[in-house]
Amino acid sequence: RTVAMAAAATAAAAAVAAAAPPMLPDFLARLPAEDVDALYGADPLAARFVFRRLLPPLAQQFVARLLFTERKPVQEKVLMKWTESKALRGEAFVGAMKALRRHRVLLPSSAPGTPGGAATPSAPSSSSSQPPAAAAAQRPFILNRPFQQKLEAHFLEVPLPPQPAVAAPTSAQEAALHAHAVARWEALLRWVTSCSQESGRPQPAPSPDVVRVCERLALKEQDQLTSKGFCFVLNDRQSQLWTLVLAFFDELLDEAALEAAAAKPAAGAAATAPARKLGPLRLALFLSDAVLGSRLRAKVGGPQEQRFLRFLADIGVLMPGGEVYDCTPAALALYQKDIAFSLARSIAGSDLSARGQGANGATAEAAEPDLKAEQGIIVESNFKVYAYTSGPLHATLLGSFCKIIARLPNMVVAQLAAETALQAMKRGICIDNIVRYLESTAHPRALKRTRAGDPIVPANVRNQLEVWESSRSRTASARAVLFEWGPEEPMAAEDLEACRAAAQAAGGLLWATPAAEVSEAAAAAAAAAEASLGGAAVGAAAHPLRLAVTPEVAARLRALLNQRRRPAQRPVS
Repeated sequence: RTVAMAAAATAAAAAVAAAAPPMLPDFLARLPAEDVDALYGADPLAARFVFRRLLPPLAQQFVARLLFTERKPVQEKVLMKWTESKALRGEAFVGAMKALRRHRVLLPSSAPGTPGGAATPSAPSSSSSQPPAAAAAQRPFILNRPFQQKLEAHFLEVPLPPQPAVAAPTSAQEAALHAHAVARWEALLRWVTSCSQESGRPQPAPSPDVVRVCERLALKEQDQLTSKGFCFVLNDRQSQLWTLVLAFFDELLDEAALEAAAAKPAAGAAATAPARKLGPLRLALFLSDAVLGSRLRAKVGGPQEQRFLRFLADIGVLMPGGEVYDCTPAALALYQKDIAFSLARSIAGSDLSARGQGANGATAEAAEPDLKAEQGIIVESNFKVYAYTSGPLHATLLGSFCKIIARLPNMVVAQLAAETALQAMKRGICIDNIVRYLESTAHPRALKRTRAGDPIVPANVRNQLEVWESSRSRTASARAVLFEWGPEEPMAAEDLEACRAAAQAAGGLLWATPAAEVSEAAAAAAAAAEASLGGAAVGAAAHPLRLAVTPEVAARLRALLNQRRRPAQRPVS
């Protein structure tokens, strides 16, 4: 029965497994160990999410075999016996073990502070002579106790009695949810890009939490986009959403750390602190199972959870509706790339926002098909870019790397040129950002190219963009200090060689006059000195001797030269 349950658990996990969202695994991996254990111990949600989405199939097999057994340490060589030889020799086993350790699913059984960790007997003295691979194979591990308890409870829980089916949202409701997601997101991008609203209709300002998150990410400075801001607005929608959400989590963690440092925790406060700051994270994991129109109570959890719900509503992930919040397509885009790609193509700007937010959903429902058929960006092989949009936002975004040729009521005509592309690269925009933006906002006619096996962005356009990027990366600039000696200066060659040796030893030498030219300059200086003593005419002066070093090393060289100078000579400044 235990084996059957383990097999069923693995089969269920494989059936619903999906790719992990970007950046979330890294965020979970850098949480403190006590926070991860508190997250696992709160309810089965976190353990189920990590098991389904963050563990590779081989790691899921290991967990399923160990889940319903007694909590005894198991050595790595036992896990090797459960693995095919081909997978053991490849990256599958290494990746599985890495993921299990990274997310604290498997813990060293002798590690201090391990929940329920068992003490392992000391290894015999002969083990010190074993190779590292053999020693690692004998290292014991044990399942994280909170993870095991909650995941086991999830798979063994009694199914709930059938509940009345929740009515699926109507087409009008779907259109309203879509319009809200697009309107809130474009309002945020217009604020980030400082894009003026041509229609004259006032736009709601972002909430204080959104403003603080954008300041934390350094997206804009003095109403101007920074290099990070340019990369953000041109990134794919899923990465954009997770960038904001994880920055919000970091803000909460910093606030919790400041509170802990400012006041000594009272009795029992330490136990509630992880739950208080990890509540919003649990809500984000809950959205992995959400469908369009799923509802969350507005008063769920504590103040931090309600604050997070308002934050999600402000960026278009949730739509407020009295006592509940409805999940929009942006909530699904957090975990599904295809929906994020489809949502990114909704670039109708202010017109879609106005029609979608009306009291009567029929207007949005009727307008949606026409807008979807008309909106989008087409890139031609002659480097012309046609953006079918009525709002100013995407004209502003195109202007960050294209030359705008014409702006019509429903279309913007632009040209990809070397000058504008190189200027965009100087601001931190890379070719991947540009191509990803053009692909994610492609017009339906441009998407038809994929049916014939052609790329959305023509191959010659992408190749030329890569050529421009590579030509810019061929050269690099760095701050430097230049030392120069005239050929008539006494001991110029000796000073140069001394400074070259000192700079090279300190790792700050950038460039110096070649040794052959230094020897020629020394010979010419000696000949000139002899000629001046004999009263003969002095020939043409040789080229000056130069040395370029980093600013950190320059101070040492000045001190070295001042020591070498004769008292009659003025110090080097």
